[in-house]
Amino acid sequence: MTDISCDKKGVSQGWLGRAIALSQNGWYEAAIACRGHAETTDPDTWHYRGYVLGKLGRYKAAIACYEKTFELDCTDAKAWYNYGQALTKLKRYDEEIGQYDRD
Repeated sequence: MTDISCDKKGVSQGWLGRAIALSQNGWYEAAIACRGHAETTDPDTWHYRGYVLGKLGRYKAAIACYEKTFELDCTDAKAWYNYGQALTKLKRYDEEIGQYDRD
């Protein structure tokens, strides 16, 4: 059986890859645990954590992750889209519309 535990520290992108694989198989909580081992200055890891939290319906936590992603100068359109989707789920429409009006 393949070892998918996330209890050892490793390279940030390796942990992100593991988190992606786990979430693609529906193991969202394990994916979040892997993200905890990834580098905290990598905007991709924050983006993906927000995505997984959104899948779990934890939209407030997802929004916080997306905001951290943007603080780290992420310009990925998918991150902005997912951020808008999380705002929509919480019925924060004014904020969502504001994201589309950005320069």
